[in-house]
Amino acid sequence: MVPHSTNLSSSTVPDTEPNLYVLYGTETGNSKKLASDASAAADRAGLHARVLGLDQLQAQELTKVRHAILVVSTTGEGEMPYNAVDFWDALGADDFPRIEQLRYGMLALGESVYDHFCAAGIALDERLAKLGATRLVDRVDCDYDFETHAATWLDEAIGVFAESIQADGSAGSEAVSVSSSHEGGRPRHTAHIAAKRVLTRGKTEREVVHYTIALDTPGADAAPFDWQPGDSLNLFYGNDPALAHDILNRLRLRADDVPHGTDKSLGELLTGHLELRALSRELVQEAAAQDVGDELQHMLAQSTPEVFEAWRESHDLLQVLIEHPEIRFDAERLVSLLRPLQPRAYSIASSPLRDPASIDLSARTVRYRHGLRTYHGVVSGGLSQRASAGDPIEVQHLATPSFRLPDDPATDIVMVGAGVGVAPFRAFLQHRAARGDRGRSWLLHGIRNPSEDELYADEFAAWRHDGLLFSYDVCASRVLDGRRYVQHRMAERGRELFGYLDEGAVLYVCGDARRMAKDVRCALRAIATDVLGSAARGESFVEGLQAGRRYRQDVY
Repeated sequence: MVPHSTNLSSSTVPDTEPNLYVLYGTETGNSKKLASDASAAADRAGLHARVLGLDQLQAQELTKVRHAILVVSTTGEGEMPYNAVDFWDALGADDFPRIEQLRYGMLALGESVYDHFCAAGIALDERLAKLGATRLVDRVDCDYDFETHAATWLDEAIGVFAESIQADGSAGSEAVSVSSSHEGGRPRHTAHIAAKRVLTRGKTEREVVHYTIALDTPGADAAPFDWQPGDSLNLFYGNDPALAHDILNRLRLRADDVPHGTDKSLGELLTGHLELRALSRELVQEAAAQDVGDELQHMLAQSTPEVFEAWRESHDLLQVLIEHPEIRFDAERLVSLLRPLQPRAYSIASSPLRDPASIDLSARTVRYRHGLRTYHGVVSGGLSQRASAGDPIEVQHLATPSFRLPDDPATDIVMVGAGVGVAPFRAFLQHRAARGDRGRSWLLHGIRNPSEDELYADEFAAWRHDGLLFSYDVCASRVLDGRRYVQHRMAERGRELFGYLDEGAVLYVCGDARRMAKDVRCALRAIATDVLGSAARGESFVEGLQAGRRYRQDVY
């Protein structure tokens, strides 16, 4: 991640106590960057701000803080980001003291495609208010394309806080204790690619590759972290060096230059630390200001978040520079406008009971043409094109407690997955086989064509033959006799599926959040409505499954 000059180390103790704390809860670094932006804006307004991660401040220390801006992202199924979990647990204690001296503002980050949009920031906001803190500015909930809304909110918030601090008449908050270890964050682990093989067949455009990741372990039969089926693994993989080279050439910048405020060369930053594909709206706005035409200005003026996202799919930084050769950024400005390079998360496709130090993944290679160029996913495309068995790779473990197998091995399960969404269900079945679970398992797998992308077909067929799989339905959407999706098969076997769930089975859904997951829920509601005789009762049945944690989703 690119260091920002406004970030303060936890070991740095200012000469006087700050009159504004900027606290962040982050999973991928976006909240941390916005916290740095807020601190810089506060400094320009004459305030004395200090930036801290929520893992650097004990929740009890809030009783000493008079003014605070919080920037908090949401992860998983509405969960707190990694560095905010302990803070939130402490804040939620029944005997937590009142904090009526605190005046605060909350900037929440999330993605509206998920059901629990900005849930972590919302929960923290409501808890602070319940404890007596005063909300100086209304919370804003920012979507994936957050820069513009966040900048507008921060400008307003800094002005309001400046007035409040001046009226308060105090030089700063009471001294707070800060953790001596600087921002732990979610730990990274070293590993290497032990195996790589293509799962799809023929000339399909939707290549899926199976990877086995061997963790660098502290000892035999050990792993650096505990993991379970249902969890995911973040993979870190750099940008294509050729892409970074072409961008530098078009901007007439040198790869060996070290931008001010960083300790890495520009070439190293563009290859391994900065996002070249998912451009920020701030960067596009600055590019539009230099555009001799009005194409970019028109696109920004007319675009909804959905339109901007579609435009960005075919416009990485290189494409913008190709279409608008007059655009220039110096090294420092370029680094400040690019987002931190993010890892990509993949569902684990194996069980630790097989080997705790070896993790299987299934990754669909993102690759498509637009105009004269072929675009590749940063991680999936890079691994497919450039990685070989034996190559090192960094990983992070993402625990997903909301998507685990039932504690009772006799519980029945229904698994609905499309494409690589079947990966965690391979892990489930490996685990159930190793434990000797007695519960029945039913898998509905959505594919495009049996001759191309029926993933792990031999393994699922073997489990069906052995009785581990009670039922195995494959639904192909790109065959001559008509498109069939998983929701169609659910409808055909509706009463059987309803009975299965009514008797206590747990339903798992893994796949696309925008379409597949919504279609599955609609199909289930229609089935329940048909069986129970009314739409209200059908919806109540589905809501009951969710409330009872028997409707679990891992969507993306």
